[in-house]
Amino acid sequence: MNAKLWLCVLMGVLVAHIAVIFIVGNIRTSGKPPPKSPEPNFETRTRIFTNTEGKTMKIVHEFTVETELAPPSVLEKLPRPPTSDASRTAAPAAAN
Repeated sequence: MNAKLWLCVLMGVLVAHIAVIFIVGNIRTSGKPPPKSPEPNFETRTRIFTNTEGKTMKIVHEFTVETELAPPSVLEKLPRPPTSDASRTAAPAAAN
């Protein structure tokens, strides 16, 4: 057999394997319910400041995002972070 024929056979086998993998993956996920969309965890506020003549002087856009990085039960077990007073009073170690 020549090299072109071998290349065609190998490419056909590769495409067939990829197709089987995609079909099996699609069958596995078809029985699962779709994932729930997350609730929005942000708020937006806009404040408009005007002067006494009614002219807009400043517009402030405020975005608040609330993200829970870990469940509260895990956070309770962690040590408290150091306060800023303790970090100022601690003397740095001298490197000799």
